[in-house]
Amino acid sequence: GPSGSAPATRPPQSAYASLPWKTFKDDFSSTSTGWPQVSDANHMVGYSEGAMYGMALSKPGREAGAVIPHGFGSPLNESELHFTVRPVEGTGYFGVLCDYVDKSNQVVVAVTDGTYAIGRFFNGQYTSLLSSFWVQDAHIRAENDEFQVWLHCGDTIQLMVNGYSLPIVNNPNRIKGNVAVFIHSHKDLGPDPVFNYQVLIDDLELKAR
Repeated sequence: GPSGSAPATRPPQSAYASLPWKTFKDDFSSTSTGWPQVSDANHMVGYSEGAMYGMALSKPGREAGAVIPHGFGSPLNESELHFTVRPVEGTGYFGVLCDYVDKSNQVVVAVTDGTYAIGRFFNGQYTSLLSSFWVQDAHIRAENDEFQVWLHCGDTIQLMVNGYSLPIVNNPNRIKGNVAVFIHSHKDLGPDPVFNYQVLIDDLELKAR
């Protein structure tokens, strides 16, 4: 279907089906929609030229992120998130934090070319929800230098990248929380690049209940 449409294989009937969906959309044409704007020696997040939201890291092995300013309150029972990611420079991975309480309690859904990961921090201990820490899949790749990401997060987790659906994963014994986007930088690229890893995000839509 068109980009942003839900995959053909839907998660099982939701325990929250009786609750109404709330929707937050942002095309980043306005810089007053509540996203964090922070810049220091290690990272930068904020509204970017061309009506997008940028996240960048200047050193390897670092992370930067932003809780989506949806205004629905937290915790969320379940969410469906769609957004476009355009990697600009450097190497790393990007993704979504759902059931986000803090860095010690969160579900991490991470994507990079040819690879993805889904796991959970519980009281600071990380456990993969997949068969291995990273799972390789050649279907996960940029199209026109972009990734279209669709993610369902609730009692189950389902990830779709550029229309390619990955297997549904159970998310047992949840601690419900919020939803955020994030990036993580890989190896040091030396002094030449301005950023070790930089991405732009656009056309974000969050449905939550």
